[in-house]
Amino acid sequence: MKLLYLSLAPSMRFQDPSGYGTHMREVASALGAAGHQVVRYVAGNGGLLIGTPEAPNPSLATAGALRSRVPAPVRHVLRDLRELWLDRRAAGELARIVHASGIEAIYERSAFMQLAGIRLASACGLPHVLEVNAPIEERREHHGYPLFAFGVRRERQKLALADQVVCVSSPLRDYLVARGADRERVAVIPNAARPEAFALEPIRRAELRRALGIGEGQVGVGFVGRFGFWRGMGPLMEAIGRAAAATPRAHFVLVGDGQLMPEVRRFVGEHRLGSRVTLTGSVAPAAVPSHVAALDIGVLAGSPWYSSPIKLFEYGAAGLGVVAPRVTPVEEVLEDGVEGLLVPPEQPEAIANAILALAEDDGRRRMLGERFRARVLGTYTWSHVAAGIEALLASSSRRAGSSRSRPAQSAASAALSC
Repeated sequence: MKLLYLSLAPSMRFQDPSGYGTHMREVASALGAAGHQVVRYVAGNGGLLIGTPEAPNPSLATAGALRSRVPAPVRHVLRDLRELWLDRRAAGELARIVHASGIEAIYERSAFMQLAGIRLASACGLPHVLEVNAPIEERREHHGYPLFAFGVRRERQKLALADQVVCVSSPLRDYLVARGADRERVAVIPNAARPEAFALEPIRRAELRRALGIGEGQVGVGFVGRFGFWRGMGPLMEAIGRAAAATPRAHFVLVGDGQLMPEVRRFVGEHRLGSRVTLTGSVAPAAVPSHVAALDIGVLAGSPWYSSPIKLFEYGAAGLGVVAPRVTPVEEVLEDGVEGLLVPPEQPEAIANAILALAEDDGRRRMLGERFRARVLGTYTWSHVAAGIEALLASSSRRAGSSRSRPAQSAASAALSC
């Protein structure tokens, strides 16, 4: 099948090292590996994507510096208006791509304010899967959303037009149904990992552990991800301070970067943890799996109520002992005390105690890690995600052939109408 992988979010780049970038790359790659011809349109990379970009556009940093000088309310309004304009502009281009490339189905990562893709699929009669990763309220709470009420109306339009919807957890599915989605057309497919990427030769693992500061006989305890305000970085650092004071066996490795890095560095300095904590800074996506595989324990201090953390499955793919928050999406994929340890979200004492329990009991840590690894290999790989998407496309009542009977201009006109 010839598939259009579509992301209309102007700020999301295909090569970004964060979770959304990993998700975009892995889903598109897994669909290709399943035998489909995948055409990628990523607005954050300027549109039709040929090859895999290796580095961010240098102009983005300059644009970010300029945006920071504009008052937040003005900046947010301009951003929302720009997204509406981009949605209109994309409609005609997408219609031409569908017509010229013989696209038979569309897999779309939902983007705030964007309706062009789903309108085009509806107009052309194409099977369409809409991937929803977060509630619209997240944007209002964390990124500002002056046109929130208008955005809610557009989200309802999107769900009304949806052929098939996929989300990552049952709480998010329930949220979408409450917003107007047909429960029968909303599937839950949690995130995943690519296990073969986390295989690390013993010699290379030993070298990397030394480079990361993990001493002989020490247990490597790590966090991998963006240092953001919604990831529980404050409680995680406090837990690290407690655990470091309680045992010399643990060495802590924090892989990534983000807006909270200055606070993390300050904490390390103030608590004199420089010899116990390694901060790697930003790591290229291709190098992340080896950094994970060099650890013994993977920690996730907090996670939103709707999210399916990719790092959780990556910890599992590497066979790490896992400490994770007791929230529904995590409980749906990992059994507490059997495949890892679940603790109250963002509670430093509980997180520290769980780290210590795994650091001081090698046998238990390895047993839990192997059990969760078996679960990930059997259920939570990107090939499983691709198979789930294929099943949704196969169950669509739409037929790609109907799009061939419509001229491209009529599809573009339908996508342009509001």
